[in-house]
This record gives sequence, structure tokens and C-alpha cells, in this order.
Amino acid sequence: MIAALALAAAVPLAWEGTAKVYDGATVIPLTVRSRMEADGTVVSDSWPTAVGRAKGLHRLVLRPDGSGSLTIGTKSQAAPAALIREERAQFGFYQEMQAAARNCARIGLVGVDDIQVDYRSSTHFRCDKARLTSATNLVAAAGKPVRQDFRMTGWWSDGDAVFPKRLIIKRDGKPFFDLTVTHFRSR
Repeated sequence: MIAALALAAAVPLAWEGTAKVYDGATVIPLTVRSRMEADGTVVSDSWPTAVGRAKGLHRLVLRPDGSGSLTIGTKSQAAPAALIREERAQFGFYQEMQAAARNCARIGLVGVDDIQVDYRSSTHFRCDKARLTSATNLVAAAGKPVRQDFRMTGWWSDGDAVFPKRLIIKRDGKPFFDLTVTHFRSR
């Protein structure tokens, strides 16, 4: 295992694209627009692609103090604690990915089995030919640990920041999230 330093501050990131969310046998096609600020604030907009932004906007805001809000249409409310924990972990993965990608590029090894960004994290990254290819971690879902497998293909880069053009997440071996990024920038 190659240990990397933990991130001192959030790397500003912004991306847009389409996603598929798997809810059992149902697949929900979404359009997504997300950004992470240097202070740790996250603003994530999504809407069912078939309905359009004007009719189906969902906005999640996560604040550095641990609070969050969820707006659906014009109705805003405090985000449920479970949703905040879940989304904070998912967006935290994107920050861990930045440090892991830098280490992958720096060491340039072929077939590195394990890069762990922070010993306190359950996320383990793999790289090949100086690029991240996959990761695994454990997240709490419905009160129990669940294994997530990430597969990353193609890469956007802006300055020192990177983001996969496609990110597929499986939970306990089942499809969970499939993101195709059409625009990326580091803010």
C-alpha cells in the first residue's frame, strides 16, 4: 500500500453531465450539474432528463458546518441527516480522488494495487500507467456497511484537478450510479 497525505483543503471542482441512478429495477436518467468550493461547500443540481430543469430541479447544498438543504422545485427544507452523511461521503470521494490521481501520476507505476489517501478512510484506489482506474470503499447505507466499487474511464483535467469522463459505481455488486461528464473545470 502507498499512503498519501490527506487533503488540507477542498480542491474546487465543477462538472456537468448525465447520470443514471439505479433504484432496484428502476433506472432514473438525470442531468447533473455539481460544484465543490474550496471551503467545502457543495451545490449539486439534478433533474430528470425527460422532465427538464424547469419542472424537475432538485438542489442539494452541503455546507462546511455539516448542515445541508434540499430544494425540490420551489420548496426548500433542511436536508435529512442520512442524506447529508451519504452525499458528504460521495463528494468526499471526489476530493480523495484528486490526491490519489496526483500520487498515481507522480509514481507512474504500472499496476499499483493500492493507494490510500488517508489511513482513516476506507477508500482504496488502483492505478495503471499513471492513471486511476478503480477504487473501492465502504459506506454506511441503511445503517450497515456496504461495499462500493468505482470504475473510472477517460479523464478531464484542468490545472492540477482531474475528473473521470465516466464514473460507474456499484454497491454490493449491483449498479448504483453511472455518470458521464460532458464538461469539467477546476474553479
